[in-house]
Amino acid sequence: MNILAIINITNNSLGIKKNKNNIIFYIKKLIQYKITAIDIGAQATNPLNPRQLLDKEEKKRLNKNLLKKIIKICHKNNILVSIDTYRIYIMKYIIKENIDIINDIQGFNSNEKINLLLKSKKTGIVMHNIATVASLSNFMSTKDDVTTDIYHWCINKKQELINSGIESDQIILDIGIGAYGKNNTQSWNLLKSIDLIRKINTKLLVGHSYKGFIREIGDKDNITIIVSIYLKEKNIDFIRVHNIEYHRKFIKYNY
Repeated sequence: MNILAIINITNNSLGIKKNKNNIIFYIKKLIQYKITAIDIGAQATNPLNPRQLLDKEEKKRLNKNLLKKIIKICHKNNILVSIDTYRIYIMKYIIKENIDIINDIQGFNSNEKINLLLKSKKTGIVMHNIATVASLSNFMSTKDDVTTDIYHWCINKKQELINSGIESDQIILDIGIGAYGKNNTQSWNLLKSIDLIRKINTKLLVGHSYKGFIREIGDKDNITIIVSIYLKEKNIDFIRVHNIEYHRKFIKYNY
C-alpha cells in the first residue's frame, strides 16, 4: 500500500498546518518514513471552515521557488510530488514544474482539465464529488448505501478518460469518502463494500484521514489508523493521510 502524506499550506485545514518557513523541514523529516508521495494543497476543503481562496491567493502560496525546493528534495529521495487543486488556472501554473501528480477533488470535470492531463502525461487523482468543494449538507442520495452508484461512476469516468486518450496507468480513482457528497453512514458502508470498487482494474485511493465519519466515533488518529489497516488488507493501492509520524510508526510494527 502506498501512502500520500498530506501537506496543507493553509490555516483552516483539518490536519497539521504548514507554511513556507517550516514545510521544507517537515518534508525532510518525512523521508525516513518511506512514503510514496507528498500531496500539497494550498486551498483547504475543510467543510467546517470552508473559506475559498482567490486564484491569486492560491498561486501565491504555491510559489515556484518553494515548489522547486520541494520537488528537488522529494525526487532526490524517490518521493513523488502531487499538487492538490481543483482550479484549472492553478493546474496550468504548476504543470510546467516537474510535479508528478495532479489531485483534483472535482474529478477532472471539464474538457479543459482532461486535455491538460492528456498533454502533460501526468498522473491524475480523479475523485468522485457531487459538489464544488466539501459539504456537510449536500449529499448524493438519501440511501444508506451508495457503493453501487460510486462503482458505476468509477467505471464511466475511467472510460471517459481513456476515450480522451489518457492512459490507464495515469488514472488513480478516489471514491471521495467523507464530506464529498456522502454522509457518515454512506461513508462507512462504502468502506464495508470496498471490494466491489476494488474489482475495477484501476489504481484506487481512499482519503479517509480525519474525516467527519472518523471523528464522530473516537480519536481521529487511532480510528484513521484502524481504517488504514483495513484498507491495506483490502489491497487498496493508495491512502492519503495526515499524521505520518504516528501512522507509519504504528503500521511498521504491525506489518
